[in-house]
Amino acid sequence: ACQQAMWAMSRLAAVVAVLSFVPVALALFEDEVGQYEWVLQQIGKPTSLAYSADAPDRIFVASASGVVASVLLKDGTMQWRRAAAEHSPLRLLRASGKGLISLSDKGFVQAWKSSSGDLTWQREYSDAVVDLLLAGSGQKQLVVVLRESEVEARTMAGKHE
Repeated sequence: ACQQAMWAMSRLAAVVAVLSFVPVALALFEDEVGQYEWVLQQIGKPTSLAYSADAPDRIFVASASGVVASVLLKDGTMQWRRAAAEHSPLRLLRASGKGLISLSDKGFVQAWKSSSGDLTWQREYSDAVVDLLLAGSGQKQLVVVLRESEVEARTMAGKHE
């Protein structure tokens, strides 16, 4: 009986050893079929997302590694990628018909062209920036920078209003 138990234990150990080398099967749930899984390579951990009706086929992403990117909604293809703030996570991203506005943890505000990712203007603030808002439409669209000490308005081209 003791020999039989030892033989059974050694057989069980062999089966466990063999099964540990078999790859685990991954599957999708039924409601996930046809959906795309996004891998945000070269972007990093998203901290903010923005969408504009003027670019309905894409979403804009800001990341903890200081990157701003444009990604196609259809399949996750990256259209453009820009390093916005070196060694400073981005915490806000706003989109409009005229472009994008990003804010880093260190109070660095940047405006971008949503079509190409080109930098339009940038400004660093010494006091804390609480929020960014986009107001108006067309040629008169403004970026409203809400700071602890004051409120400032700039055009999307960067001119102080």
